[in-house]
Formats: sequence, C-alpha cells, structure tokens
Amino acid sequence: MIVTGGKERWVFFVDEVDRVRRIPYSEIIATPATVARAAGRYTKGTWNWEGKTAGLLDDVRLFDTLRERIR
Repeated sequence: MIVTGGKERWVFFVDEVDRVRRIPYSEIIATPATVARAAGRYTKGTWNWEGKTAGLLDDVRLFDTLRERIR
C-alpha cells in the first residue's frame, strides 16, 4: 500500500485492504481512554463501522514518527 502525506510517499506491506471510505467528521468520536493509553498517541478518534470500532490515524504524528525513525 502506498500512503501519501504532502510530498511524502511511504510504502507498507499489507495482507488485505477492504476499501477506501470517506467518514464524515460528525461520526468520529473521541478516542476511549483505554485506547489512548496504548495506541492513542497515533489515533485522532474512532467511529463505528459495520458493528465494530475503527480508529482514525493521526497522520501528522504518524509521518513525524516515521521520519524520525529512518534518520
């Protein structure tokens, strides 16, 4: 999978991609405290999707971390 952020491109190996979806911001809720402690530093919020909870990644924080790790 190729992920872009501005002029940056990152390539990740993935097993499966279901599809790309647009989620209205009105459906995004705050990250629960239990998630915020573990993966929350990279999660902007969550939403309900097909009976499950999905997370919205914080793209700015994710790309900053990726750039730091490759230096």
